[in-house]
Amino acid sequence: MRNIRRAEIPLFLVLVLAFTLNNLVFVLDYSHSLSCYNLGIDTEHYYALAQQLADGAPVSQIPFDQPPGFIVLLSFLLRLFGGDNLLAPKIVFCVMTSCMAVMIWLLGRRLVGIPAGWIAGLAVVTSPMLRAYSATLQYEVPSAFLLVSSVGLLVLAAGISRFRHSLLLFACSGLLIATGALVREVIVVCFPVMLVWLLFSSGAERGQRIKFSMAFGIGFLVLVGSWTV
Repeated sequence: MRNIRRAEIPLFLVLVLAFTLNNLVFVLDYSHSLSCYNLGIDTEHYYALAQQLADGAPVSQIPFDQPPGFIVLLSFLLRLFGGDNLLAPKIVFCVMTSCMAVMIWLLGRRLVGIPAGWIAGLAVVTSPMLRAYSATLQYEVPSAFLLVSSVGLLVLAAGISRFRHSLLLFACSGLLIATGALVREVIVVCFPVMLVWLLFSSGAERGQRIKFSMAFGIGFLVLVGSWTV
């Protein structure tokens, strides 16, 4: 049984790598287009705004009804890899999808069980929809990646015995969910759900739960507050 568990991790990672390569081949077919399957309704607008930021325009020029976090992220990738390089951001999104698969696999194993972790992780890395969104300059993949990362840190922090380390991880989790909300505004509804879980279901003592919730909330409010001021 122990040998099977030792082989489980490299086996899953090999499968993720194989499906990642398959997804990258798919992304290459859309290396010169903003969208795949016409999924990107607003991709042209996002790309234009991101190019303006990459060329030196201030962040304040982002319209209030547009996702500022995603546009800033896209502008950073364009500045890093070149404004005309549409493939590089899609490769980054593809890697994000694979990282999500690994995180969800670990979360599933820890919270539900090994079979559930395998099913959930493979469902992510083999998802045709996520593969298509990886080839589209939209916010779906980055926002999902940030949400899963935040939940992963939250669960990890809840299981750490060292109080100071837990507080830091909870604050980082709040920061990630705030970043996700700036990338896609609907993510903000996950914040109160996660906060309620911390207050009532995290398994710690009442005083610790309150402090954990405060650290999580501060991490969230620091970014959201500084952005909206």
